[in-house]
Amino acid sequence: MKKLILLFSVFFCMNANAAVTFTVNKTIGCSPLVVRYIDVTVHPFPVVSRTWTFGNSFPPLSGGDTMTTFYDSVKCFSPKLKVCYSNGTCDSTTNTSMVCVSSLPILSFRAIDSLGCMKSGGSHTVNLPIRLSLHVEQLISCLQN
Repeated sequence: MKKLILLFSVFFCMNANAAVTFTVNKTIGCSPLVVRYIDVTVHPFPVVSRTWTFGNSFPPLSGGDTMTTFYDSVKCFSPKLKVCYSNGTCDSTTNTSMVCVSSLPILSFRAIDSLGCMKSGGSHTVNLPIRLSLHVEQLISCLQN
């Protein structure tokens, strides 16, 4: 009986599936967002294949333990990793809304021309992406002069 229990225990441990786990270097950011994925799954058998599905417009990709992709759509993405091992088993996981992409914020400035100096009339609106390095104080000072 002890041999049977020992044999069952060894068989169970050799076939136990580990949870697929991966990490990312960024979970939130502005479009376009480049994200690096790393498979950190621990399993007693060697990995024979990995299939990454990033949730963006790219089809599933076979690759190594580290993959990089980019996101250009503004929404949250649910990446998936499927890992197959030399013993014939496969595991997968999907991380729901793991990566969220937003658009660049827009600063909107309105210059009011009370003296009639602007050709287009009394006001003008300028939209600037935040990514531009403008100091608000300098911009206001420039608009006032």
